[in-house]
Amino acid sequence: MKHDISPQLLQTARALWQLGRWKELLDIISSEEDTGDLSVSWNSELAQYQIQAALQLGMDAFADQCISSARNSDLSAGFAFRATLSSTLTSLARAWCMMGDEGAARSCMQEAVALYPELGDARFIAKLRYDELVSDLIRSGAALRDSRLSHEPRCLFIDAGGYDGCSVLQFLLEEPHFDCVSFEPNPELWGYFEGLPTQLIRKAAYTYAGEIRFTVDPVDFDGSSVIESKRIDFEENVPNADCPVLTVPCMDLSEYVKAAGQRYGRIVLKLDVEGAEYDILEKMLQDDTIDLVETLYCEFHYGKLEISETRHRRVLEGVCSRVRVRDWDALPFSFSRKETRSTRAKRRDRLIRAIYHIKSTTFPRPWPHSRPYKHTMPDKPRPE
Repeated sequence: MKHDISPQLLQTARALWQLGRWKELLDIISSEEDTGDLSVSWNSELAQYQIQAALQLGMDAFADQCISSARNSDLSAGFAFRATLSSTLTSLARAWCMMGDEGAARSCMQEAVALYPELGDARFIAKLRYDELVSDLIRSGAALRDSRLSHEPRCLFIDAGGYDGCSVLQFLLEEPHFDCVSFEPNPELWGYFEGLPTQLIRKAAYTYAGEIRFTVDPVDFDGSSVIESKRIDFEENVPNADCPVLTVPCMDLSEYVKAAGQRYGRIVLKLDVEGAEYDILEKMLQDDTIDLVETLYCEFHYGKLEISETRHRRVLEGVCSRVRVRDWDALPFSFSRKETRSTRAKRRDRLIRAIYHIKSTTFPRPWPHSRPYKHTMPDKPRPE
């Protein structure tokens, strides 16, 4: 049943949307839904506010749910596209603002707002939102500086399954005060880490230290794995038997986490290791190193390898009972495909400079990987 939505709620939500106060916006809509007083999905204005706020706050799974609900309520297909595009442009405006390019930031912000001409003058709203964004970044920078001055524990992001560095970019844009380390055993991808603010470990993350067979995805490297039963090419155009196999060094990830726990007060772990997550997490559950992890971002590849549903559920339930588990998708920050070399290099350069800019302005200390970035983007790699 559709309930009337109060003009006051719409007015408040619109004002928060104009200012880009995403958390407050999502909170007031969610609170109304929780009381059962309204269903947002059928109201196009509130629904697009909800989707954009969720995307800006990194709540991708919730945003997907909102989009599905909107579609089930007969809202047009273009509705979801417009909300997603506006959110993307807003994120770009934030990145430009971090790099100190006011003109580009204002331009992106105005484009984001102009997608909704029915909600007011785009230039005026973009100015309001830009000013609010600058104030928010200043407040965030001051809070982060205060955190370091108050001896907040050092923080580490472990990127297991580094691929082309996309996860480093996505995570550090939101959490620039973290140190970062990336595990990537594929030599064809190491060039993408040149200039990134992360320590590259040229090994596979696994359950022991030594060597292991590593089957390479010949299409785009995305499905490469140390698990022999895992389907390497997602589209199954290339059978596993025709995929190149390398012998690569591997490292015991739980031992690495244990050692890191001696130096870091907060550890965030990202696992996208194409099926090896089950072996790794079982060992971490057994030796209790999972308890050293504050948040686990993990892609589970159940359905792409020979694993029983019982084992999948056992590992998932065991991990969820001891650590906060979140989905992870850094594909929007991937630069190893779909674009020309020059386009990838330019976009990547901007993001890296944004990260270094906020690190240098927020945390005035030398960073081990803060050498000037150069356009070292390799051509799209292909195995011989």
